[in-house]
Amino acid sequence: MKTKTPNQLTTFLSSTVAEATRLRSTSRLSIVTFKARTKNIICAPE
Repeated sequence: MKTKTPNQLTTFLSSTVAEATRLRSTSRLSIVTFKARTKNIICAPE
């Protein structure tokens, strides 16, 4: 099953990992904010 992966999704995943790594070294509040933002991005209609 080979499907086209949207470039947007790949970019999103890459930036998500990078941001998660960066936020993990900051404060817990940032992580909570990041989770809330991620939830918004996933739930928001394109």
